[in-house]
Amino acid sequence: MVTGITGGGQQIYGWNRQVAGENQEQNETAALENGRKQGTGRTVEEKKEFQDKLLKQIKGEKHAPYDYLATDGCINYNGVTFFCDTEKNQLCLGDVSDPHKCLMVSLENGGTLMVNQDCIGDLGRAITMFTPEDQKRIMYAVSMYKKAKELEQEIEDDKAGIGDSAEE
Repeated sequence: MVTGITGGGQQIYGWNRQVAGENQEQNETAALENGRKQGTGRTVEEKKEFQDKLLKQIKGEKHAPYDYLATDGCINYNGVTFFCDTEKNQLCLGDVSDPHKCLMVSLENGGTLMVNQDCIGDLGRAITMFTPEDQKRIMYAVSMYKKAKELEQEIEDDKAGIGDSAEE
């Protein structure tokens, strides 16, 4: 009698295993039908495009930092759009036509991040796109920029205060 229960248990186990195998096959089939390989979330075409971009970068062709994330020269991340300037090896955020209005950050693996001073808040939303080392560099540059702006404001306030006291 005990043997019969064991035999029944094996049959149930075998049945469960068969059903689990069928479910896995169905899931894999559904994933392939959707054009995506299970676990990666990328289509085969997206993977090929990503590999091509990395190979170009390795071969030394002109590129911009993080351009392997770009589609048509733009990176959209958390609602923030960066533009890749492959001629200058720059990743740009906002209007960077006037360098005096931009924050420039040298990135770990070469190239520069150019950010219009009016877009620093947007940069904060996209900071997780960058490597930890680049995040550190960006945060340092932003903090130095803010300190410089505070000092600039203090100088302006002092000048305004000196002009007022001279009139009295």
